Amino acid sequence: MSLEMHLFVEDIHDSIIPRWMERMNSLDMSCEIHPEFSFSKHSGFLPFKIKLNKSDHPRLLNKYYITGFEFYLHDFDLETELQRLKSKQGLFRRIFGQKKSEFYFAGPEIDARLKRCKKMMRFVWGVADTFEFRMVTLSSAILVELTNGVCRYAEDDVWYENSTIVRDAVKDVADYESSVKPEDFSLHEFERWL
Repeated sequence: MSLEMHLFVEDIHDSIIPRWMERMNSLDMSCEIHPEFSFSKHSGFLPFKIKLNKSDHPRLLNKYYITGFEFYLHDFDLETELQRLKSKQGLFRRIFGQKKSEFYFAGPEIDARLKRCKKMMRFVWGVADTFEFRMVTLSSAILVELTNGVCRYAEDDVWYENSTIVRDAVKDVADYESSVKPEDFSLHEFERWL
């Protein structure tokens, strides 16, 4: 089973990568992104090299691991998405005789923020690696902070508040990793870049 985080931004350039990694490294870990990564050229699994500096599980400390998530960058246009959704909903309304109502992609406040967004990043992860959740959650939160983007957890259609997103992400990661029993860890020690 895979889960997705979506990040909507006005634009994204490789010049933000050093600030992204600097911010990741400020969160009790040492983190490197694959040296050949580029937002415009990458599609598929995105590897990271990490070492935790703090953990409730001492055996996780002082080792380098390779982890990551699937990354995809798409064009995004709110008006196109609204038209697509309206056409789907229009058929449903005709069949069941419902009246037209206000139509939003996510709601009036979020749609107002999405109007300026031209790119959507998809972060896809699963449970095959214990650190995938860490990397998706922290990466999407930090990139929202750096780009003033809009972030949602697609599975439950949860839209995040930018002012607390990084703090909330750090807490979510700590809670999740603390809850994993050592015998359930799925880890991959770093040997080389994939």
